[in-house]
Amino acid sequence: MRKNTRKTRVLALSSLFVALSVVILYLGCFFEVLDLTVAAVASLLVLLAVIEIGMGTATMIWLATSILAFLLLPNKFIAVEYSFVMGCYPLVKALAERLPKGISWAIKIVFVDIAMAVMVILGHFVFAYPVESVWMAVAVFVLATITAVIFDIALTRLLTLYLLRLRSALRIERLLK
Repeated sequence: MRKNTRKTRVLALSSLFVALSVVILYLGCFFEVLDLTVAAVASLLVLLAVIEIGMGTATMIWLATSILAFLLLPNKFIAVEYSFVMGCYPLVKALAERLPKGISWAIKIVFVDIAMAVMVILGHFVFAYPVESVWMAVAVFVLATITAVIFDIALTRLLTLYLLRLRSALRIERLLK
């Protein structure tokens, strides 16, 4: 009986994370300047799920949020940003940081560059965003890499803050027992 209760609680918490993520992403449709910011904030819920629930459930939260974002958001580019970069970055981070530091950073940077390439291709061929020039594309990749490093450091610091101060206050692990 106890096992079914835990599964039910995990499902309820996961559903709450998905719903909250979609609402956060939807806010980015009203303020298009904040599209990357809302995608980053929504990705924090995936990171929280990795810590509290596990990698498998966090992956499902990311997938469900991505699908709902594509279906519900009027601005599909926010869904693309979340689905291909920000939403899955905490999953890549969790897997990569099990490896030595240099390899971990290389994996994370290569992931961001591949994700940016997919976004540029989707933006050009699906959403009809013009590619201005080769130099502009190179600048986008360089800035994306720098931003990814800053985002990774910020995620690590937020994770530390959560583990040291907020985890005991939120008591999410107690909800899952």
